[in-house]
Amino acid sequence: MRFTKSSSQAFLLFLAAALAALLTYQSKQEGASDREEAANTTLAERVARDIAGNVIVDFHQQFSNSTLALLQSSQGFCANINEVNYQEVQSHWRDAMSDWQAVNLINFGPIKEDNKSWRLQFWPDKKNLVGKKIKSLLKTQKELDLKTIREASVVIQGLSGLEYLLFDAKGGQLERYENSPVGQRQCKLLLTTATLTHTIAKELSQSWQSDSEYIRSFLHPNTPMETNTGVDIEATPPLTLILESVLANLETLKNSKLGAPLGLNTARQTPNPYLVEAWRSGFSLSLIQANIEASQQILINGELLGFTDYLIANKQDQLASDIVMSLENISQQLQLVKPPLAEAISNEGDIKHLILANEELVKLIGILKREVPKALGLTLGFNDNDGD
Repeated sequence: MRFTKSSSQAFLLFLAAALAALLTYQSKQEGASDREEAANTTLAERVARDIAGNVIVDFHQQFSNSTLALLQSSQGFCANINEVNYQEVQSHWRDAMSDWQAVNLINFGPIKEDNKSWRLQFWPDKKNLVGKKIKSLLKTQKELDLKTIREASVVIQGLSGLEYLLFDAKGGQLERYENSPVGQRQCKLLLTTATLTHTIAKELSQSWQSDSEYIRSFLHPNTPMETNTGVDIEATPPLTLILESVLANLETLKNSKLGAPLGLNTARQTPNPYLVEAWRSGFSLSLIQANIEASQQILINGELLGFTDYLIANKQDQLASDIVMSLENISQQLQLVKPPLAEAISNEGDIKHLILANEELVKLIGILKREVPKALGLTLGFNDNDGD
């Protein structure tokens, strides 16, 4: 999953196409010979199936692929340390971190097992524990093998640890790797952390395969799993789970990724660049865009059925249009910000766009939290990130 620009007109045209596709699909169902299957499959079940099979599975597969590319480029870099290979590893980290924005949006199921979310990203990191822990570890004589890192604190693992090793102003520079034996030890940690990151990403992708037992139980929550996969199955209907997950993600974006760095959550409203999600790499704005793109994919779902289609089918065309336009407005405001977010939060012109994006985000959250559940008959549970 990569962020791509899209216009409001394109989104409105897409909505019209999605509605046409939905009506065509329903028409085919009505004329199908297997009427019993059609009658036993509700529109809500088909929407959940299409989102799971087309979007969620793809999110996890793409993340597995990008973390594998990150591991392979890390291996190439450590075998031949030079500027070109160094930049290639950094580029693959950006790809993996972008894809993580989509995977992290799915906050239920396999991601909840064995602290996987924290193992993939330790953030927010208000006390710079990532930098402190990694520097401390590199100074020791501990073996930096997979077993040691897996059993170590989640602070040094995953994409956060890799960001320090690849982008920190002191600890992540090319010169550090060129300086042996310090460089050899740093490369060992880079390789081990990249290996563990890909291992977890691959495990998640395997759990979310379209024919997996977890998918079947997710789509049919009242059907117990035949084998013990170690994954807890929620009894919540799948569309409710998906909407709750999207909302939690957008609340995090509002409260932590935009609000906290801008100082909107404090009395003084003082900007703090070290609260930015990926301040070392200067990649924060692209990650927020990737986050919005992932939300778009979940809610609209390309040529298959998504929440907007479900709303249209329930005669809520305006609500579907409001969601699409709100997502587009957020994206457009963010595109007007050019510097890295850590710098933009102190620039009056950029702050204006960031606040407008945040205000539009508040509007979108309100629509998804109050209007959509009412329109679709969904009952949402408690959200830890809820700012209300």
